[in-house]
Amino acid sequence: MWSSHPPSPCRSRIKRSVHMLISLAFVAPDIIEALIAGRLPRGIGITRLADVPPSWAKQRKLLGISNRSPRDPNA
Repeated sequence: MWSSHPPSPCRSRIKRSVHMLISLAFVAPDIIEALIAGRLPRGIGITRLADVPPSWAKQRKLLGISNRSPRDPNA
């Protein structure tokens, strides 16, 4: 009989993907902009960003980047 539920390994991958996407929603906007523009330090990618703390200040400190936005030179 066919089941509508995916096999267990597939569910595990889906769960990890959803967790990663939800985590990325809380990354500081300037860090996301730097990611898109290719300005993040070498070795920092989406996988690493999914595990950063929720505090934007702590994210910047952990990743070793400043909080200056390229759009706001006075930040």
